[in-house]
Amino acid sequence: TKQIIISHIIILFIFMAVLLFMSPQKKKSISSQVKSIFQTSQGTNKIRKIIWQSTSKIIRGNPILGTGVGTFQLVFPYYRPANYRTVGLSPNTRHAHNEYLELWSEEGLIGFGLWLLFIISLLWNITKNIIKNIKSDNFYSFLQVGVLIGLLGFLIDNMSGVNLRWITPAYFFYYFAALGISVKYIKIGNVSIPKQKRRFLFYYSILLIVIVIICFYSFTRIFRAEDRKSVG
Repeated sequence: TKQIIISHIIILFIFMAVLLFMSPQKKKSISSQVKSIFQTSQGTNKIRKIIWQSTSKIIRGNPILGTGVGTFQLVFPYYRPANYRTVGLSPNTRHAHNEYLELWSEEGLIGFGLWLLFIISLLWNITKNIIKNIKSDNFYSFLQVGVLIGLLGFLIDNMSGVNLRWITPAYFFYYFAALGISVKYIKIGNVSIPKQKRRFLFYYSILLIVIVIICFYSFTRIFRAEDRKSVG
């Protein structure tokens, strides 16, 4: 298992090195993008910083109960800086570009605390099961590692975005969460599944495929709508 993990890490570093040094132009483009992640004096990070500062004012004004679910867009104008237009801030700011801050501002410490408790419990349970089965070389052990990495990716990404509020990312996040918890209850070995359960799993799989297709279609409609709006 250790050899597999080490080999995957080596392959990842090789791929990143090839991507970085494939051409001088690409190298310059990638390096500038990496540097822009930590720049707060210009670009989108400057806007995010202003939004986060204003959102923290909302939290300080309504720390326990928040302003109410879905009220960020209505409340934010009362807390944004007076010179918001000159600094490049949109007159209609819909989200805080940080799921944790927006959740806290809308649902207060009570709602945010409960959600945070759920996330910590989820990650702890999955991590504990991975450690417990670290020596077992089976599909489900690797599946839980993949699920944990996927969940961490979602949570890190939402430090500068709110994609858990969109249908498709939210569906996959909570699907991963359910998968990560349910895997620990799967018994490894040759287990015969009753015919009735096999039929249920078959129809359930079809339902999941249909849901994924619908979510993907809904997600693409957002991009098409934005594209047509820009053309208009």
